[in-house]
Amino acid sequence: MLPDDKLLLKAKSGDKAARSELGEIVINKLPSRLFYRFRTIPSQDVDDAVQFAMIQFFQAPVKVRATTMAAFLSWAEQVAKNYILNQLNSAEKKRCDSFYKFDQDGNQVENPVIVIDSEQAFLRIEMSERNAFLLSIALARLTSEESKIVWDFHLKGKSLESIAEELAISIDAVKKRKQRILQKLKDFLIELGMSQEDLF
Repeated sequence: MLPDDKLLLKAKSGDKAARSELGEIVINKLPSRLFYRFRTIPSQDVDDAVQFAMIQFFQAPVKVRATTMAAFLSWAEQVAKNYILNQLNSAEKKRCDSFYKFDQDGNQVENPVIVIDSEQAFLRIEMSERNAFLLSIALARLTSEESKIVWDFHLKGKSLESIAEELAISIDAVKKRKQRILQKLKDFLIELGMSQEDLF
């Protein structure tokens, strides 16, 4: 059950105790819903988002403030969610192994972004979260040079075999090296439970 709506009026009037209580309510009620939509977000980011929402609420003109607790929580969640969206969708602010771009409903709208080398090179791939994670592991088995070549030819629609062949040519590898590279690529397809056609 939601607290009495009078708490909102007290908070709006500047009552410090009411504001503190309202803040706790938001912290306790919104994160679980935010976590459901943004499972990879650290709790601190959610707390920061909620605090941002509270600041926005107290600074907003009276006419745009919610007057019922249910409406307020819905509004606060939207503000907090937008705050998190801005964090998620900024590659410069978020340097992590995998992140997604989300729309306003928390749905994935872009492919995973995978970091495959020390220079934080981002590769956009068309895969689910699980497959993207396994692909990042598979690419990690290749050298940085090899993995970049794989991606380059993948974008050109090359088959698994032709990519391995191009790798062998590009890095002046012998036939045995070509087979080793091809086997690496095939191994992770087995891990994914996928065929070559599913990936390339």
